[in-house]
Amino acid sequence: MSTEETELADRFRDQFQRFERLFKETITSYTELGFPEMGPGESVVAAAGEVMDAYYDSHDIKDLQPYILFVNSEYGESTPLNGLLQSAFIDRFPDPKVDTELAALLSTDVRAVLDKRWDWRSDADSRAFINRILSAFPRLGPIADENTYGREKDILPHPFIVQLSTEQVENTIANTPDKLSETRQILAFLETEYGKNENVDFLISDSFLGMFPYTYEPGYNIVELLGPKLEAAYRKQWNIDDNQPLTDT
Repeated sequence: MSTEETELADRFRDQFQRFERLFKETITSYTELGFPEMGPGESVVAAAGEVMDAYYDSHDIKDLQPYILFVNSEYGESTPLNGLLQSAFIDRFPDPKVDTELAALLSTDVRAVLDKRWDWRSDADSRAFINRILSAFPRLGPIADENTYGREKDILPHPFIVQLSTEQVENTIANTPDKLSETRQILAFLETEYGKNENVDFLISDSFLGMFPYTYEPGYNIVELLGPKLEAAYRKQWNIDDNQPLTDT
C-alpha cells in the first residue's frame, strides 16, 4: 500500500470516527497475518461495506451524503487513491441513472467512473458460451440470474463458471446417480467446447478447473470424470506432469 493510500485512510478515520474500533480490529488482523501495510486500506473498504449495506437497507441518501462528499473531494489525479476509492465505494454505488438522488451528489469525475462501470459488457465470446450452457442446461438459469451486472444485465462470466464448478464438486461429493449423471453431462458439454476459443478456454481452465479441490479435499475425485481435453487442461492449470496419475485408482 502506498503512502498516499495510508494518508487517505487516516483522513477517512479522522472524519468518520465511528469506525475507530473497526479500523483497530482490521489493522490488528492484517498485522497478525503479516501484511501490516494492507491494514489501513482494508479498513476503509470494510467501513465502506458497512456504509453501503446500511444505505441499501434504508435508501436514505442523507446517511450516504457525507461519504459521497468525501469520495468527491478525494478522487482526482492519484491512481492509487482512485483505485482505493473505487474498490471501497464507487464500485458499490447503485446505477446513477436509477438512483437520481445519489447521482445529484456525485462529482463529474466520479459520475463518469460510475457510468463506465454500469455500462460494462461481458465480451462477446463469453456471452455466447454462457448462452450455449444455458440453452443446454436451462435449470442453471437461477445461477446466471445471481451473477448479472450492469445496465444490460450481462452475466458475469467468471463468477458464474466458478459457481458452476462448485456445484459439480458438490455433486461428486453427494455421489448419487442423478447428481453424477448431471455432472457427467456438464463435463461432456465443456469437453466439446474446449479448444475452440481462447476466451472460453481461459474461462474453463481458470474458473472451472481452477476451482477444483486439492488432492486431500472432498470432491477431488471429480478429476476421474474429465475427458481427454479437460484432463490436459487441468494438468496444465495445476502444473501436473502427463505421466503422473491424478488419483490412486
